[in-house]
Amino acid sequence: MEHFKVKVIIVGEPGAGKTFIAKTTDICYPTKELGASIGKVSETFLETSCEMMLLTWTITEGRPKESTHLKYAEAAIIVCDLTNPETVLLVPVWADRVLNVVGEIPLFFAGNNADLGTQEDLNLLRRVADRFKSPCFPISSQDQESVRDLFKTIAHKLSDDLIGKGSEDYNTINQDNN
Repeated sequence: MEHFKVKVIIVGEPGAGKTFIAKTTDICYPTKELGASIGKVSETFLETSCEMMLLTWTITEGRPKESTHLKYAEAAIIVCDLTNPETVLLVPVWADRVLNVVGEIPLFFAGNNADLGTQEDLNLLRRVADRFKSPCFPISSQDQESVRDLFKTIAHKLSDDLIGKGSEDYNTINQDNN
């Protein structure tokens, strides 16, 4: 039985919805067929069990460009608020920053307040996600299933990656990260 701990970071501008996403993890139940859970210790399902740890990070003037918060991340959720066009415009900056610090990891783009935002801003977010060859998730506090779909997609992607990854290499990374 292998147990993997996966670091998923949530990044974006202040007020974009990072905390909303992180607090919504209690709706995401462990995925038995994948042996993965998000935000809680997973049960033993299969030969591989994966716990996804979510960390939120907000840029400020005082933070260095290469933050230790970003290092060793296995995936990133880039969040914007579709009712605040400034946060949408800064999404590519966040994606570039994550990739520059961490390297090539799966990116997932989330547009918060999708029920209140404009179609124009959602289309802009989709174009950015397409540029990074990543999925885009319009999410809303009114539609908990939208957040659940985001986490299910992340769990599928990372579980597939972990099953194919050598456990010795991965455990070495986790030990260095603790």
